[in-house]
Amino acid sequence: MTNQSGKFSFWLGLFLLLSGSMFHACLKSKKPGIPLDVVDVIQNTGINRVELTKTIARYFESDDSLKLDAIYFLIQNMGTHYSVEYQLVDSLENIFEINPLSFSTEERFLNFWDSLEIHTPGLLYRSKKYTLDRDTISSDLLFSTIENSFAARKFSWAKDYDFNSFLAYTLPYRIGNEDLEDWRSFLMHEFSWVADSVGVEATANEVAQIVNKHINNHFRFDLRFIKNPHEQKMEDFFVSKRGNHRDISYLKAKTLRSLGIPATVDYVPYLADTSHSFYFAVYLSPEGKFKPLLSNETAYLNANSAIIPKVYRRIYKEIDSSLFAIKDLMKTTPPYLGHYNYLDVTSDYIPVQTIVYHGFCPDTLIYLSVFNDKKWRAIDWAICKNNSATFKNISKDINYKFTFLDDETSANEIILMKEGSVK
Repeated sequence: MTNQSGKFSFWLGLFLLLSGSMFHACLKSKKPGIPLDVVDVIQNTGINRVELTKTIARYFESDDSLKLDAIYFLIQNMGTHYSVEYQLVDSLENIFEINPLSFSTEERFLNFWDSLEIHTPGLLYRSKKYTLDRDTISSDLLFSTIENSFAARKFSWAKDYDFNSFLAYTLPYRIGNEDLEDWRSFLMHEFSWVADSVGVEATANEVAQIVNKHINNHFRFDLRFIKNPHEQKMEDFFVSKRGNHRDISYLKAKTLRSLGIPATVDYVPYLADTSHSFYFAVYLSPEGKFKPLLSNETAYLNANSAIIPKVYRRIYKEIDSSLFAIKDLMKTTPPYLGHYNYLDVTSDYIPVQTIVYHGFCPDTLIYLSVFNDKKWRAIDWAICKNNSATFKNISKDINYKFTFLDDETSANEIILMKEGSVK
């Protein structure tokens, strides 16, 4: 035990020495110091501090101030990003392991799932493990992200984008809460043919359509993955070539990022009066507007559709307007609403209205919900003050209910409010 303690003390001392030396070198430089919000993230991590400071030191004395700004951007917005692992459990804490590809057909999986729900009380996906990026990301992944992102800026079609667009939607190493991996290097290799197949005058719009068509033709939406809570790793997805809408949209957005085109994923938390959620990739056109990249079989974005209550956009940059930013970390919130940073972009796709709740509020937060897959599920939130709450940018012509979460229930068990009216 003494020997193990001595080894730990040695490595801890070495870590502190390296971190201190790097900060000391940065402080001695005549360049502006490390931004305070970057320092805050570094100080809030543990042994992984050396990985972050190593990456900063790599660029601090270089002549490329843009790469230094890029690593600052990644780290200063890294503090709340994480990967999450889920497990399927029932009310008795039994754990169910399901491999989508173990079912020979989509129909067999759906029959199995329906039977499982009928005969298994309290079946739900529960978070098993959260892993913060600041505590686990490697300097190698950060370095690869910076170098490959800047290499992609040299494509002729990428020169239409300013640096802020690059930071927000090309540079980030993740879309959602997937496991960290160097997908950019992999996709730059897999899609190297794109640059060879288009002329030097090709536009970002043309490249985006080529990528969208290729992925639509080679990767298939498969209902066996519809209940899978985890994003497939990139190399696994290229083997299976089957996945859910999230898998496909993440692939499209990451491929465009690897080609220097700003991209991310928009999503509908829950479709109204049907089942499932919906994800789709979007990219920033040279004209300054985000354009959707849809799969062959989807028509969900038809303006006349009455199944889309809200549309949100995943973003990497931390903002103070999302529920994730303002809520107490220990407070339970419904899926999709309080777990990460996003923008409300509903009005970009469909006509919207404002809905006001009047009545007793059992909690500070109340939710607007739609009926989806046999349950009422939250698609928006509002703060209740003086027995009133306002929901903005809500799709029209959908049946909504006001709901809340009890502190004693899970995030999946939304409760209908007994009073209140839609106005």
